[in-house]
Amino acid sequence: MGVWMFGYGSLIWKIDFPTIRRVTGYVSGYHRTMEWADEVHRGVPGQQSRTAAIFRSEDPTERVWGVAYEISQDYWDRVLEEKVGYRERGGYNTDDVEFHQFDANATTVKDKIIVTLFLGDKSSPNYKPGTIDELAHHIVRAIGASGTNLEYLYQTAESVRMILPPGETDKHLFDLEAACKALEMKEKQKYTLKTETVHLDEKYENRREMLLKIFKTVDKNMDRQMGLPEFQNLAINKLNLNESMESIKEKFNAIDVDKNGKLSTREFIEYFLAELQEEEKEFKDEYAKFGSHMTN
Repeated sequence: MGVWMFGYGSLIWKIDFPTIRRVTGYVSGYHRTMEWADEVHRGVPGQQSRTAAIFRSEDPTERVWGVAYEISQDYWDRVLEEKVGYRERGGYNTDDVEFHQFDANATTVKDKIIVTLFLGDKSSPNYKPGTIDELAHHIVRAIGASGTNLEYLYQTAESVRMILPPGETDKHLFDLEAACKALEMKEKQKYTLKTETVHLDEKYENRREMLLKIFKTVDKNMDRQMGLPEFQNLAINKLNLNESMESIKEKFNAIDVDKNGKLSTREFIEYFLAELQEEEKEFKDEYAKFGSHMTN
C-alpha cells in the first residue's frame, strides 16, 4: 500500500500528481470552514482570499467529506512530500486518522485507510474567522496567481455536492456559496463599462481588479468563461480596438492557454497583466486612444 493523502479543498477537483487510486468518503471528528487567509494562490497582499481549512470538532460524529488519493511511496518520497510541505506551509498541525470509504464507483480498499490531515491552527494569523457575509465579501473580490477566490469556492462546493450521499450536507460551505452568488450578482449590476478611457492604475493589484471588472462586463451568464463572440464584442464594441476579426481571433487563441475554446478569468487576467508588465507604455498608449473607464 502506498501513501494516502486527503483532499478537502481544491485537491478534491484539481490535482497535478500521479495517483494509484481515488476514493471518496469522510473523516470523523473534524469540520471544514472557508476561513483560511491566503495571499499567494487566490489572493494578494492587501486583498487576501479565504480558502478551506479543517479543524478538530467538539462533536466526534461531525464529518468532513472529501477524497483520499493513494500515491506510490516512491513518488511521495522523491517528489510529493516536499511539494506538499511547501503547499501546506505555515499554520498547520497534522493528525493521522482513519478515512471512511463511501464510494459506490470504486473498488473497496480492504485495508484500513489512514490519511494525514493538515489541520488549521486557530492561533495562526492565517485564521480569519467571520460571518458568512463577511467571508463572502472577501471571496468575491480576491484573486491570486491560481485564479479567483470565487472559482475556488464554487468548484469546491460543487465537487463536495457531487460526492455527498443523500442526507448529508455541508451547511457552512453551501451557505457561503449562496451568499457569494447573491453578492456577485449584486456587484455585477454596479459595473458599467463606458467607451471613454481605460484607466490603468500603477499598482499591480489594482490592475488585476480593473481586468476582473472588464471580464465581468461581458460574462453575462456568470460562468467565469468568455467565448470568442464575447471577446469579439468586448474588443470591437467596448474597447473599440481597430483590428480585423482575424486579428482578434488570433489574440483570443493566444490567450486561450488551455485550448478549450473559452477564456477563463485567470487566462484573461494573466495575459493582459503580462502585456502590462512587458510593454507597459505601449499598452497604456493603445488603450488611452480608445478610452474606457470603470464606474461603480
